[in-house]
Amino acid sequence: MCSYCLLPKLDIQNPEPKSWPVRTLEDHRHLAEKCCDVASISEKKKIVKEHAVRYSVLLELPYWNILENHVDPKFVSQAENKDLKADAEKPPKFRLRRSSCRPVDESEIFFNILLCSLTDPSDDDFVASGGTHDWGGEWVPQPDGKITFDRLVVAHVNRCLKRIRIPTWIKRAIPVLGKASFGRLKADEWRNLFTIQLPLILPVIWNDNHSGSESLLHNFAHLVSLVNLALKRSMNADRVAKYRQHIHEYLNSSIVLFPDVTLAPNHHMALHLADCLNRFGPSREWWSFSMEQLMAYVLKSSGNNRLGELEITYVTNFGRIPNLRALLGSRNFPDSFEPYLHLNQLVGRLNERFPLANGQWVASDQWSKLKSTNNAPVNSSVQIFLSTKHGDGVLSAMKTNKQNCVIELKPNLFAKYGMIKTIFSHSRRPPSSPGTISDTWLAVHPLTPVPATHNPFNQLRQYDTIGLSLRRLEDSQVHVVHLEDILASCAWNNLPDIP
Repeated sequence: MCSYCLLPKLDIQNPEPKSWPVRTLEDHRHLAEKCCDVASISEKKKIVKEHAVRYSVLLELPYWNILENHVDPKFVSQAENKDLKADAEKPPKFRLRRSSCRPVDESEIFFNILLCSLTDPSDDDFVASGGTHDWGGEWVPQPDGKITFDRLVVAHVNRCLKRIRIPTWIKRAIPVLGKASFGRLKADEWRNLFTIQLPLILPVIWNDNHSGSESLLHNFAHLVSLVNLALKRSMNADRVAKYRQHIHEYLNSSIVLFPDVTLAPNHHMALHLADCLNRFGPSREWWSFSMEQLMAYVLKSSGNNRLGELEITYVTNFGRIPNLRALLGSRNFPDSFEPYLHLNQLVGRLNERFPLANGQWVASDQWSKLKSTNNAPVNSSVQIFLSTKHGDGVLSAMKTNKQNCVIELKPNLFAKYGMIKTIFSHSRRPPSSPGTISDTWLAVHPLTPVPATHNPFNQLRQYDTIGLSLRRLEDSQVHVVHLEDILASCAWNNLPDIP
């Protein structure tokens, strides 16, 4: 069943990895040699199907542990890949024999692959606020053994889905649930449904202080948490440990809450994913979705009978997106500046972000009175925009597009979340500078925390990777922030019944 361990499928309900029989390097090499030694191709395929093992010439290296290291196919040419496959199917007499000498200390040659980059601002964890209601921690199934998710519940969920505002650059948010006319859901649609849309709906539905509902909600929260952690763009030991905790709690609670449902092989594989994250880093670096997307483009395209040129075209075009992302991530662009009518706030923010060596930024009317050569004037002329690009997404003013107007701000600002009122560009000229510099700014209403007594989401406060927070719009306050102060766009839902 599993290419990672030797647990038989009959024991798939066992969620304790420490009790599973481990696949060792010796076992792997023995089966690989057996696969190579058999004479017929059909026997080789049978061994591959039963044990997920085939011979590789890399196994002849005394220091190579194929269970703990991997080869990135991006750096292996098609010709090399073809040669490796042909070598695996050679008759036994042509196969190289492994040296019997003891290998050197493998720890001196290979390091554990652990990617710990914390430079991606959109990858920060969200820490939820505290609350007054605590869950007891006991998993309680429904009294009749059945979970009601009938037409009435689905209809209520669909009504809530229509009210959720999701940034427009998220293309896979489903508009309705349970309608055959919308076809089968794609992987991205399932992910967005469970990590963005349902977390804004289910805590309100299951906020009845019933132990069965609380168990379902926390089971769901563990699922969302482990998915969010597995999809992080950077990985470290703390996140791997959190993933292990959430997948363990999710599967153990599922066995209790859904006794008539048997775990699937994917559940078992998800437990092994923690080891893969620890060894190979973020899943986005080694998953196969990019190749599947490329294959979809190939199948939909027309070659115009120009054989041999299609590959070059796809490699060129397919590489533009990651190259563009890397260019944007480097931030080696001219500073961008934006406008707003609160001139005093803008002047203050300029002095904070772009301080002058021997003077200050001052409003142009004050600058004309001071007549100082060290100070620089700030004019009140701005250019208003309805929307602006931010990373891979779009930010919009609240009156332009409500789906793109809620943002998460960087730490140590006036609030953690806000709603965009205005987007503007502002130009300035530093002293002794031949040209002007333009930046993009936003006028933002703060979203302040709601008291814990009125917050149904506080029951999930320990699941910090879900990213839920109940906030109140303070439209009487306006703050000016720089575009680089924006951490992320947020999906949001309006709950009019919350006092």
